[in-house]
Amino acid sequence: MLVKYKEASFVKDRDQYFLEKVKGKSVLHIGACNSPETQMQIDNKLLLHSKLSEQSKDCLGIDICRESIEIMKKNNITNVIFCDIENIESLDKKFDIVIMGEVIEHLNNVGLALENIQKVLNKNGELLISTPNLFSFYWLVGNIKNYEAFNSDHRVGYSMGLLQNMLEKNNFRIIDKNFGFLPRQKWPLWRKFFFQVGKLKPSFAESLIFSASPATQKHQ
Repeated sequence: MLVKYKEASFVKDRDQYFLEKVKGKSVLHIGACNSPETQMQIDNKLLLHSKLSEQSKDCLGIDICRESIEIMKKNNITNVIFCDIENIESLDKKFDIVIMGEVIEHLNNVGLALENIQKVLNKNGELLISTPNLFSFYWLVGNIKNYEAFNSDHRVGYSMGLLQNMLEKNNFRIIDKNFGFLPRQKWPLWRKFFFQVGKLKPSFAESLIFSASPATQKHQ
């Protein structure tokens, strides 16, 4: 299988990409608490779930960290409930958009998760995913220096081709694929350099950002 990077676009800010997609739509946000950085994200107005709630028609967040859900409630963010993606059918509701931002790399059973997501998507619904890019400039530097630094809670990792293949093997059709960056409050010098490298060569950017729909649907 050959995936050509020139078919992908560059996204400066992942959150802005997501927000454009959810306008006037019903949204299910998986991993809504962004644990363990929940309070920090709230304090710095970076919490994706808050942004989605403001922009969408309605938004429901699910998460498996009860402690972070309580933090959200203490900050008057009440549209988040405890729910495992493996039991997503218990929601008894369908959505126009399902969002998994930096979640898929934490899952033990990606195939089951994608199967369950299809069950809660409306007709012509979309799945929006972002995940770290294994071929980013950050990883290249580590490779050159003979080290590997990663989040110990990550179970799997993806290149653009591997993520596309995973989605297609689980009956999703790719609508849009991008290289890009996550928003941050502060950009130290090394990150600014990293960002400029990503702009010049998008395949070195930190994140993969995809939109996909169930393969049986015709995207309008």
